[in-house]
Amino acid sequence: MEPGPVAHRPVPVLGIEAIIWLGFWIRAGGSIDKYLSTRKNPSEFAPELALMEMVSIKAVATELGVNKDYALRLTKKRATQLDVKLHDGKRNTLSLSREDADRLINSYRPRASTATATNDVGRFTGFGYFYIIQLHPEDLPNRLKKGYTDNRDVRQSDHRTNAPTLKLLKSWPCKRTWEEAAKASITREGCRRFGGERSEVFDGDIEGFIQRAEAFFDLMPTR
Repeated sequence: MEPGPVAHRPVPVLGIEAIIWLGFWIRAGGSIDKYLSTRKNPSEFAPELALMEMVSIKAVATELGVNKDYALRLTKKRATQLDVKLHDGKRNTLSLSREDADRLINSYRPRASTATATNDVGRFTGFGYFYIIQLHPEDLPNRLKKGYTDNRDVRQSDHRTNAPTLKLLKSWPCKRTWEEAAKASITREGCRRFGGERSEVFDGDIEGFIQRAEAFFDLMPTR
């Protein structure tokens, strides 16, 4: 006996009229949940509404209180851990679903909230920090990581995933636009890069690193 045709449940599509009304509803201050409560079968619209509730990385950065570049790096770094996915949008904008954005923000805030007002200086003045970290103080005391961050506490917490015993040697107030010049000046001599050509990890004398950093930041304007 030949099997009969397989019945397919029709996939509902959110019509243009419903999209327009939903747009007016949200602009007027209504919530999507409240809008769905007025529909006969709200579950039909779940896929379309998920697409409409995308949050740009710029908006995520605003909610986190960090700059856009840092928010993007944070998203990529925690994508697997938090099961979040970046989506391409118009004009090459990158976005997260509202659910993924909330998951990322909630994972960041508990650690960020431990930072003092002084440590959040980058958010309010345009200054962040240039730091030098000793990754493995006991085993490889001369292996150092340097770079820029908006928030020292959060950055150290991120690095502790791979280097649990790290030690912050010193940090200086720094604008992001100074970062590349600072790196070039501090690593111009007396050290060797560890890893690929874009690696921020170097082997070298600690005092030499700090002296070159002090000389560089002494030349830079104060806030």
